[in-house]
Amino acid sequence: MSRIRVESPQPVNLPATTQTQTQLATPLTRTPSKRRRERGLSNAHANPDSTNSAVSKKVTTPRRVPAPCKFTLKQVEDAQKEEWEAEWDAWVVGHLWVKDKNYEHPAGTTTIYRRNAMNSFFVNQSELDTLPYQEFPNRYNCAIPIRSYKREDVRTLACRKHAMLAGLHKQGLALKELLRRGEKLQTQMQLRLSASPPSSLSSSLSTPISPVPISIRPHSVPALPTQIPNPKKALAHVSVSVIEMPLDEAWVPPVWQRAHLSGSPTISDFDPEDLGDMSVRSYQRLEWPMSP
Repeated sequence: MSRIRVESPQPVNLPATTQTQTQLATPLTRTPSKRRRERGLSNAHANPDSTNSAVSKKVTTPRRVPAPCKFTLKQVEDAQKEEWEAEWDAWVVGHLWVKDKNYEHPAGTTTIYRRNAMNSFFVNQSELDTLPYQEFPNRYNCAIPIRSYKREDVRTLACRKHAMLAGLHKQGLALKELLRRGEKLQTQMQLRLSASPPSSLSSSLSTPISPVPISIRPHSVPALPTQIPNPKKALAHVSVSVIEMPLDEAWVPPVWQRAHLSGSPTISDFDPEDLGDMSVRSYQRLEWPMSP
């Protein structure tokens, strides 16, 4: 048996121009990451010193913290105001004045009464209890005596209140500077309320500041009549005249003018039977009040 010898194919060497044309004919699939890598390698060959910087990843900027919303800011402001109000209430409780019934203002002191002080300086009764006052009897209400305060003390109290409610006491200011800024805040508040339209709450702002007590007039009640007139007794002095009308006359209603019988209207074809069950005798006597 004869053996057949098969020779392996030998590689064919193509010219350089043919190899280049073959490479261009076959498309190359390159992803963006490969393109960046190739771009980095090309830069590395051009500038060997920048190899590490080209291959390294891009540095990302830190994420920006979002700004707080208005609702969050409002909650923070409300919590801060509540803290300042609590500190002001604590100051009021710690500076209450011990009541002295024999206390009197020195001669020549400019005073202001309780209602005027509350309406003019925006302070309440519990805050006024920190100031000394002089009592006077109230003839309209014995249970609530009239209280008189020193006007300068009330003004100082109002300035301190507005300053502490604004948080100025946290800044370490001197007492004089604290009161000066508090007075400025109080003036701004008065101007803002006076510029707003009047309402039931701001109607008391127009009360003038006066050291003279407010004159309170008792509620005037209209006088009621001592005796209610009786309609039956009112006609007791009026004379009543009885007029007899004959039965044979026509059934004509009389016409009265100023309590005098002046005549009768013209009525034709009138039959008393049209009235039904009403008695005919009821029309025989007519009574009418006559003036004397």
